[in-house]
Amino acid sequence: IQVKGFTGAKYKKFHSNAEAEAWIAGDGASSSTAAAAPAPGASSSSKGKKREMSSDVDADGWDVVYSDGACKGNGQVGSVAGVGVWWGPDDPRNIAERCPGDQTNNRAELIAILRVLETTPNSTRPLMIKTDSQYSIQCFNDWIGGWIKKNWINSSGQPVKNAPLIRYIQAHLEARKRRDQQVKLSYVKGHSGDRGNDGADYQANIG
Repeated sequence: IQVKGFTGAKYKKFHSNAEAEAWIAGDGASSSTAAAAPAPGASSSSKGKKREMSSDVDADGWDVVYSDGACKGNGQVGSVAGVGVWWGPDDPRNIAERCPGDQTNNRAELIAILRVLETTPNSTRPLMIKTDSQYSIQCFNDWIGGWIKKNWINSSGQPVKNAPLIRYIQAHLEARKRRDQQVKLSYVKGHSGDRGNDGADYQANIG
């Protein structure tokens, strides 16, 4: 996975995807780029003062965070994609970054989910990531099993797009599962007036 554009990223050399995934699944997950701090400017606080990190917590005790990706000129030459994560107003964990690698909307949506996982390695409560990307949710809830069985070839006989990134995110999810850290991807309709989704969308568009 490319880490260009991730503030504070640390680099580790691997000789294969399997080796990288095995490392993520072990103790390395908590000390890799996963531990990188949110990029400067990700918080909307103008004075730079530390604020209490008070996430939305739903009735069942889940931490709730919103992720989003945006791409100007998606599918065209010269497209520009951004990544957004929104925990709440002026929350220092909010993220607004340029999407690394290919500049597409789907990749930006996936990177936003990854950034949530990377920046919350030691969650003490179950984590709900709300996204308006049905593609991202289906990648992990519906399609990944079939892709693995078919060696990452899709139903059209073509290599799965964003496969290395999807496998990397899945390694994070599996590592959390082994540590009894629950993570749920939940759909929220985009541009529907939902405060959290609007916040993540704003972050993605300035990223």
